[in-house]
Amino acid sequence: NNTVVADFHEMVEKNAYDILQPESMVLGGITPLIEIGNLSKIAKKEIVPHHGGGDIGVIAHIHLLSTWENAPYCEMLNDPPLSSYKHKFFIFNENPEVVDGKIKVPDTPGLGVTIKEDLIIRE
Repeated sequence: NNTVVADFHEMVEKNAYDILQPESMVLGGITPLIEIGNLSKIAKKEIVPHHGGGDIGVIAHIHLLSTWENAPYCEMLNDPPLSSYKHKFFIFNENPEVVDGKIKVPDTPGLGVTIKEDLIIRE
């Protein structure tokens, strides 16, 4: 995985890839991902962010991807029965579901999901 936005500028300049696949958790969050998304639009490249580390990262990616015309897919790790995407979402009160290869973008405030209170460690 590339760890800085400059790597993606270099990839675009060299026309190294048709699809950019940044990872927000490796890049340092959503802000660099937005910058790479803008770069992908200018360069007329598709963008399919890497899985986002699961749970919260995937939900954040879904929100961004829903605003980008050049983002045809959202990568989610899914290797049932041991590593179903559903296992990653167990922390949420809501139950994001993939139906026919699609997932609904949550539409409540914030990321649209809430973490189960009993899973939060307080010290």
